[in-house]
Amino acid sequence: MSRLSATIISGLSRPHFPFILLESSLVQSCLPVLRAFVNNRDATTHVLLVCLLFPPSALAGDPAREGLHVVDMTAQVPGYSETSPDLAGSILNAVKQVPDGPLTVIIDSADVLCADLESPSKSYTLIATLLSGVIARPKPSRLILHFATHSSLRDLVLTPRLSPTLAHVIAHPPALLKHLATEQLLPPPPASTPDRFWPVFAPLSARTWEVERIVLGSGCVGLSDDGETVLQVVTRGRGKNVERDLDGWTLDGACSLSELDSLKGILEDKGKPQWAEVSKATPRHLTSFNLNLTPEQRESRAKVPLPYAHKGTKDAAQSSGAILYDPDSADDIDDDDPDEDLDI
Repeated sequence: MSRLSATIISGLSRPHFPFILLESSLVQSCLPVLRAFVNNRDATTHVLLVCLLFPPSALAGDPAREGLHVVDMTAQVPGYSETSPDLAGSILNAVKQVPDGPLTVIIDSADVLCADLESPSKSYTLIATLLSGVIARPKPSRLILHFATHSSLRDLVLTPRLSPTLAHVIAHPPALLKHLATEQLLPPPPASTPDRFWPVFAPLSARTWEVERIVLGSGCVGLSDDGETVLQVVTRGRGKNVERDLDGWTLDGACSLSELDSLKGILEDKGKPQWAEVSKATPRHLTSFNLNLTPEQRESRAKVPLPYAHKGTKDAAQSSGAILYDPDSADDIDDDDPDEDLDI
């Protein structure tokens, strides 16, 4: 549990992050990380799970366990239900009914929340109210939101005005790192320096259509079914101190990138990069041809006259830098009246 994502899930990270965002995309889901937050067993912390999209059984291993409080709103769809539920009021009342002590509030879909409230501003107001209530409770209380990449709430909740400190966990497909390593010769750290890797990885991963093309395009690997995920963990502390890291995720939980089977060709065991040996290799190690010369070949090469090796046979005019010009038949080179051709 030494990975950054693992310490955030356990609530042991320093500094403490009261606001955590989990981001999924079309080609990689962050739901396994969300389930880890729901099933994190801490006897001193209550968990309030608000289900708007997924049933409680899909997220909680034991929905009836002690300390887990579930607000199931999956059947309450505005316009399709017999009653018009007060979604914001139901969530706030559920928070008030949880006993005193540390509290973790988890909303499984901020996108559905925004759609049900029919307003990003109303959703933002509700999230701000929930966050204020969570911060008022003892640590390690926190508010956890899960949303998709194209969520209309994404830019609103990422602003420092809502929370100066936050942890943003973004799920990426391992194929994205393989693409960078093979097409642009830029494997993830420590195989390359962070100064070279992040300026390329960040804008590419933000272009969702490009990532979808890499995974789902013609001749690509397609969606992975082995449970392996690359997690980009972005933490923002006070004073705008932003840090980035990459973690791996398997069916067993958080791990290092080198432990992902899909990235074995990029990083060797124990995180030792293959590319470090290549960077130290001389050119003869990078080709199957024999570039060494025999003594006879060296002697023959030394006897070849070089065309640019001048032996001082030039005439004095060339050696002094003079310009030699052969006049044309139409040239007037009579020096008696150089302006004779001008009708003055």
